[in-house]
Amino acid sequence: MKCLITNRGEIARRILKSAKNKGWTVGVLSTEEDSDSLVCQEADFILKVSSYLNSKEIIEISKKNNIEIIHPGYGFLSENAEFAELIQKNNILFAGPTSENMKLMGSKESAKKIALECGVPTLEALYSHELKKIPQNEWKNHLEKKGIFAPYLIKASGGGGGRGMRVVENAEDLPTQLERACSEALNAFRDGTVFIERYLQKTRHIETQIFGDGKGGGVFLGERECSLQRRHQKVIEEAPSPIMTEKLREEMARVSLKLVAHTKYRSAGTLEFLMDKEGRFYFLEMNTRLQVEHPVTEMVYEIDLVDAMLTLATDQWPQQFSNPNEFKIPVPKRHAIETRILAEDPANNFLPTPGDIYYYKEPHADVLTRIDTSIQENSRINPNYDSMISKLICSGKTRQEALSHLKNSLLRYQIYGITTNIPFLKSMTSHHDFSSANFYTSWIDENLKELNFKTELSKELLDFIQSENFANQFHYFLNCSAQQNKSSKLFSDITKKNDSCFFWFEKKHSSFFQCYFSKPSTNEKKRMDFKNLPENFEFFYHRGKTPQTFEITFHQMKFVLNYPFAKIFDKDLESSANEEIRSPMAGKVLECLIQKGDSIVKNQVLFILESMKMQLEVKASKAGVVKEVFVEKNQILQGSVPMAFIQ
Repeated sequence: MKCLITNRGEIARRILKSAKNKGWTVGVLSTEEDSDSLVCQEADFILKVSSYLNSKEIIEISKKNNIEIIHPGYGFLSENAEFAELIQKNNILFAGPTSENMKLMGSKESAKKIALECGVPTLEALYSHELKKIPQNEWKNHLEKKGIFAPYLIKASGGGGGRGMRVVENAEDLPTQLERACSEALNAFRDGTVFIERYLQKTRHIETQIFGDGKGGGVFLGERECSLQRRHQKVIEEAPSPIMTEKLREEMARVSLKLVAHTKYRSAGTLEFLMDKEGRFYFLEMNTRLQVEHPVTEMVYEIDLVDAMLTLATDQWPQQFSNPNEFKIPVPKRHAIETRILAEDPANNFLPTPGDIYYYKEPHADVLTRIDTSIQENSRINPNYDSMISKLICSGKTRQEALSHLKNSLLRYQIYGITTNIPFLKSMTSHHDFSSANFYTSWIDENLKELNFKTELSKELLDFIQSENFANQFHYFLNCSAQQNKSSKLFSDITKKNDSCFFWFEKKHSSFFQCYFSKPSTNEKKRMDFKNLPENFEFFYHRGKTPQTFEITFHQMKFVLNYPFAKIFDKDLESSANEEIRSPMAGKVLECLIQKGDSIVKNQVLFILESMKMQLEVKASKAGVVKEVFVEKNQILQGSVPMAFIQ
């Protein structure tokens, strides 16, 4: 069998593994900029296309190369009914649901209506066709008639991942936020349809994994806990849910399979539910594809969902599953937790951090630990795609055992060159609320400040790394090393009251350096032993984004430090009333909302950027007049570049 994976990154490698295990010849799609990726090196063949979203081009190249079966992974065209239909018309097998399944359940609006027909509880909504007919100034009244009060939730009908989704506090803001949600949804899914529903606070987000035979039968494969989210995007997932009871699991299983039977669903699919404080659950949507978090289900039930999708596509029922016409709830064999390792900066509003990875070392994978990734040393996180670096999945006989393995594995990650969310994940997994499973969908937002500043490092060590003494002596050491062309040592002292401790540096290899501390001498009674400072620590160094700064990474935490005499530059900047607006990241300018000569106010939105499928508003930090605008709509920005000049 000749199989083509119409995707990229870690999911393409995941599918490649299952397809090759079948003895198939497996190829992968690639754009020009992705041609040196890890999956391209491992595939049997590569088919180059202009875009992962060009369905007609993909079909044409598949026909020319005699492709027999296609697996779409997730994202891109995985839930595109037209793509699935094109594949079918060209006599190529599709490892996924039918186009009819996607049309019925791929749209959130359509899926909610079908759920209502089947007697499945759902949340009331003001649908897209109603929004078009009703004048904007009457939306609030119609929402209240349906029992929908502020805060409201705007949702994209044609996709997920938090894109095209907005929580709106006031009815007056609905038109503006709905327009922006439409734009984001159109860019992400080529479908700008959105609707408004009630926003439930402090809820649990639980999803069920199903697998249908396409004839009305199917199997229930447990649930996943997905409540830990930010921007409505999952951060940590686990199976089984720590709050699940046998009675509740059976109720959700029967409801899920009722929808499978009604739609004659084929292949892997996920049904998502919100659960309120009283334990009532409401159907949200169906993902007619494989989920990012599918590995936790695979580990808990010892199954291979990708293999099952490939098998069913060839008209065979997977032997690893029970009879699709008999109701059965499988017993979890262990507990599994997945964290998404992302190129983003949680301390800076979770901004994406695309760029080059200079050093990459991951935890050791074994029976209890699984790592799905497409990254290796010298890889690049591309700003045109999502921010996924890898997925870390750890399991154990109990939840606490799985959590222990997860925490130990997070400590063993070493990724240098970009900022990652690893420190944030360490903070989350060590929080007592996480240990006791006492969390909900807005938990991260409510605890964001604590999670961002919680660390296993001592305050004394953090203060030392960020001190002027450390920065100045390291800068001097670099100059000495460069002049002498060797790993010279430079001694300095930390002074506190009348006590002191010496420290010095050595270059280990590449951009890695070691900081050493001298041990106190026993005959020097006044010498401080700095108990909270290690005898030495290794850190990664690279140049900063400005000539006045450099960056070091230690324990996956990035520190931006000033070079000596940088304060002189700072004073020059402070004395100026001018402000240069810079893009916070590489990406595309979706909207340019100002022009030369405009008067602006503090916090006014000046630009809207898109990077890694996320939209970001660039705001003014103070009032002023626009003297220059350096970018325009649809312009691609390669990094942090000037966008405007305000006086």
